[in-house]
Amino acid sequence: VGAHGEGWSVDLMWLLPYFGILVLIHVMRVIRWKPLLDPIAPLSMAEHNRIGAVGFMAMFLFPLRLGELVRPYLVKKATAKLGTPVRMSEVLATVVVERVIDGLVVSLFLFGVLFLLPGEGASADRMKVGAFAALAVFGAAAVLLAGARWQHERTKTFVQMTAGLVSKRLAKGIGRILDDFLRGLRR
Repeated sequence: VGAHGEGWSVDLMWLLPYFGILVLIHVMRVIRWKPLLDPIAPLSMAEHNRIGAVGFMAMFLFPLRLGELVRPYLVKKATAKLGTPVRMSEVLATVVVERVIDGLVVSLFLFGVLFLLPGEGASADRMKVGAFAALAVFGAAAVLLAGARWQHERTKTFVQMTAGLVSKRLAKGIGRILDDFLRGLRR
């Protein structure tokens, strides 16, 4: 309700820059993902844009970011039509790398901004702890991905040994998926 009780009003002219920014964000996401995906599945920019549009929409619609699985699935379907199928787990490695780097950069910005801003008190301290925790989580994930990238066999052996404690069959299945994932990470 407005200040004089006349109700809500929206200036529709602000929708134009809003949609322009949304388009720019989409284009930048597609451009950012393409170099990661091209060594695994070289697709045309139009196909890449289509997959990105559907995948990013699904990411916002599905809970727990389950929409991130849509892009690898669509890449698998698109490459199968072209006669050069790739495994979803290979493509998933590019999504994981993209998400980890994205989270690391955002955490670094958040960490930097919060520590440069003046602020005292419990709420400022909690925000700084949260920023540090996010930075630690994404930093650790980046280190793990880098380690897995260069220590493929050790990573695979470690996962198979730990999963093998539960079930040899489970360890074998996880090993196949992990092998594809690490192959995608190496490219």
